[in-house]
Amino acid sequence: MKNFIYFFLMAFTIASCGGTEVTGNKGNDSISGKWTLYKEIKDGHSFNYVGVPTATKIEFKENGYFIFFEEIIDEKINNESIGSIQENSKGQYSISDKQLKMNRFEGDSSSTEIWTIDKLSINELILKSESGRLRYFKR
Repeated sequence: MKNFIYFFLMAFTIASCGGTEVTGNKGNDSISGKWTLYKEIKDGHSFNYVGVPTATKIEFKENGYFIFFEEIIDEKINNESIGSIQENSKGQYSISDKQLKMNRFEGDSSSTEIWTIDKLSINELILKSESGRLRYFKR
């Protein structure tokens, strides 16, 4: 009887270790969170945004919405009357394989952009447009 109980406990322990893998946007390589544009390559020209007075940022929320905004990061410019954040656009996003589909809402109209996720890690996101434009973001 004692062996049966030990066998049952071992079988239960082994069974509880297995299970289905949970996938979603909460992992370390999730697109969810705030990202800052630091570099862009368009038509063979590279643009470095480090050291500029404003930062282009995007926040991907876990509920499928995003906000694109500019933030003043130069303390000489940032004051009470201007405000440090200016919203550019917002909308919904979805990801399928490596395709990021962004539906922007601008006033009464909307537009759709499709980007390929070239790289997604804990600290870096690289997006590639259909025309070959690369946008580099960091957390």
